[in-house]
Amino acid sequence: MATIFQTGNVTSTVTVSNGDRYVVSGSQFIAVSGGDGVVLADAPTAPQLVNMGSISADQTGVVVQATQAVITNYGTMTSFAPYNNTVIQMTQTQNSLVQINNHGTISLGGSSGYLLQMPYDYRVEVRLLNTGTLDAERGSILVGSFGSDDNTFINSGTVHAALLVMSGWGNSTLVNTGEMVVRWLDVQAQSAFLFVNHGTLTDTDGDVYITTSRYEPDQIANSGTIFGSIDLLGGDDRVENIGTGIVHGAVYGKSGSDTLVGGAFRDEFYGGTENDVLVGRGGDDVLNGEGGDDMILAGDGDDSATGDIGADTINGGAGNDTLLGGAREDVLVGQDGADLLDGGTENDTLDGGSGNDTLLGGGANDVLRGQEGRDVLQGGNGLDFLSGGPDADVFVFGTTIEMGIGALRDQILDFEKGLDLIDLSALYAGPLTFVGTAPFSGAGQVRVAEQPTGSTIVQINMDADMQPEAELRLADVHGLDAGDFIL
Repeated sequence: MATIFQTGNVTSTVTVSNGDRYVVSGSQFIAVSGGDGVVLADAPTAPQLVNMGSISADQTGVVVQATQAVITNYGTMTSFAPYNNTVIQMTQTQNSLVQINNHGTISLGGSSGYLLQMPYDYRVEVRLLNTGTLDAERGSILVGSFGSDDNTFINSGTVHAALLVMSGWGNSTLVNTGEMVVRWLDVQAQSAFLFVNHGTLTDTDGDVYITTSRYEPDQIANSGTIFGSIDLLGGDDRVENIGTGIVHGAVYGKSGSDTLVGGAFRDEFYGGTENDVLVGRGGDDVLNGEGGDDMILAGDGDDSATGDIGADTINGGAGNDTLLGGAREDVLVGQDGADLLDGGTENDTLDGGSGNDTLLGGGANDVLRGQEGRDVLQGGNGLDFLSGGPDADVFVFGTTIEMGIGALRDQILDFEKGLDLIDLSALYAGPLTFVGTAPFSGAGQVRVAEQPTGSTIVQINMDADMQPEAELRLADVHGLDAGDFIL
């Protein structure tokens, strides 16, 4: 175990054995034609290569045969084979560990191949630190192998790669505070993946595609900028944009119960098949729970939030939001702003909150509460219960089927005479006629039947049979006149 300083320039393969430390100074090079540049041979003690000059070869730049090895580069390392070349290659198959510290430039020389290559399906652990430049613009960087242990890649420099693979049976960690220009970040780890981004991740085409491990809980914490989409595949994953961190693309939760948290700007989240939590926070977000019973908190901004399939809970927060429940029994809360709430097909509960809101119950039996503001409420099909709140509200009925009749008629629970309005204008081809408490005398008439309990039944006759085709119950109000209706 000795430190060996290279003397002069070398044009043949250098073998580092016995756990020695081999140093190439800044004025020297290793340039090999027809072979490998450096071979780190196996030994009880890890061999070390320190390069401050230049290492190049037309086959493999550095071959790691040792079970453990340390490579530190301050200069340049490259392989100049015309195609399928490799700069650093590990050949040891079991229980291997390589530490690579790059403060200079490691490059494929513009051709295709591997800047870093591992043996497939064996236990190889990689610790990669880059403060310089890793250039594999037309090639791949493999951090770990399918069967490897924990792998770590910390970058504060610049990385160019067509494909960056993080893989292994152990946990994989990627920390980026620099610039990564990568077309595809493919995480094949069979355990958890942690990606912390404070820098920039993009592609030369402007869109990087990130896929994470299929089974385990992955975490992505982003306070930087990611240009592209993220596909989380399986596992109970978490993605969070912290502060001004932003993903210029969509995040797909896929399977697993995922937590997707937005930052100060616009986010686009799709929860996937199971019970997810989507939090928009700032910006005009697009949030879709997809399958499962999801919790969606839209936050500030003019957001679009969709529960889709499942019994979902959606809170719009501040801003003028559009909330769509979708299938099954949903709870929609507009909160602040002028919101649009559409419950969808099943028995939904809609709460407009403050602001001038529009509430659409959709199919089935819904509960609509406008709360503060001048709201528009339309229950849709089914037996609906409507309350507008303290301000001037409009209750809209588009068809006689929406209103129902008898025990299935809709009910307005807080109608204020002289303040609220009932809009029946879409029911009939021409204007309806209000006849007060008088009996029907023709088609297209509206009458009221005041009940001893204090409520009023509004009845509509659409044809010549003088019988109501639709009814509406108003709780605790008498004395309605034509001015309470839009006919």
